[in-house]
Amino acid sequence: MALSGHVLRVAADTWLPYVSFPVEAEADPSLLSGAAFEIFRIITTKLNVSFKLVRSVDGYWGSPVGNGSFNGMVGQVLRGEVDMALGPFIQTHERQQVADFSEVLITDSFGIFLPRPGIEKNLANFLKPLSVETWILFFISAVASFLFGTFLRNSEKKFNGQEDSSVVLTNLIGLITFETTIVQAKECERVVRSGKRPKYNMIQLGRTTWKCENLSGRLLLGVWLFASLVLSTVYCGSLTSQLAVPVVRVPVDSLEDLVKSNMQFATEANSAIDQMLTAATSGVMKEIADRMSRVSSCYYSRFDIKSGKLAVLCDFISMKKVTSEEFSTNATCSYYIARERMSGGSLSFLFPKKSFYKPLFDHQ
Repeated sequence: MALSGHVLRVAADTWLPYVSFPVEAEADPSLLSGAAFEIFRIITTKLNVSFKLVRSVDGYWGSPVGNGSFNGMVGQVLRGEVDMALGPFIQTHERQQVADFSEVLITDSFGIFLPRPGIEKNLANFLKPLSVETWILFFISAVASFLFGTFLRNSEKKFNGQEDSSVVLTNLIGLITFETTIVQAKECERVVRSGKRPKYNMIQLGRTTWKCENLSGRLLLGVWLFASLVLSTVYCGSLTSQLAVPVVRVPVDSLEDLVKSNMQFATEANSAIDQMLTAATSGVMKEIADRMSRVSSCYYSRFDIKSGKLAVLCDFISMKKVTSEEFSTNATCSYYIARERMSGGSLSFLFPKKSFYKPLFDHQ
């Protein structure tokens, strides 16, 4: 159907990646771009109708302001200032009561857009391969082994006579570390000259290994060596795996996490998700609504998100637009999309009730 001579008045504003409406495009429509605008341009070309774009009076898409009126582009449609609004608009119950939507262009849902979490740098990370309980049991067993070794040593002295105090001390330390160094050569010489049969194998480098001569001592030493072998093997394997594949803690992955965190967050002003959260009367969505601020768009807030100052609740396509643009430009990824998805909706063009143009657009 030819509509030659018709000039369609269209409300529009920038919402990437759907519509890019720079100030210069008001005088030169060729500068307009975006996925939704390309669909609109194809339809108007087929209908042979020209158009004139009118910028949103307040930069909003449109939400109820009382007495059945709306702000933003929805309000412009209701007041008859334009013939349609480009949007695209998510079909909410409030909007459906006052306007008609075209056939669905795309469906989308909402989520949380965050700065990408990084690897935490902590000098205590070398303790993380083993749990706190394991470390506590390890030190308790070390102290118990020391005390038991002291008891064995004292019992042995009763049968073998008094020994040099330095040798006794060396024995006790050797029970824990399995091998000790005799620092002073004079001590070694004095032990040999005492005339007693040494219970140590002296080697040229001054190192000595304790030789248990009773069954209890040998059993204790064997158990301790075996436990140390198992513990050290587990520790080394776990530490190696952590170094090879570091674990990154994600602080926020749902609305509940967002409420519990200290992070500042916002939503796009007068958007469908803003209306959904504002209408909540209880639960986590009510808590979100009470604390959230508002921004013009997720795209324009991308640098605040990247720097860690803000998290934004918005649609997934906007998040993917920001992420793909940064990766295409810098080959980096500074953003994270939380796993939880909130209900979204269908996106369409907006027309007044019983509009002459709506059936024509739907047919195309």
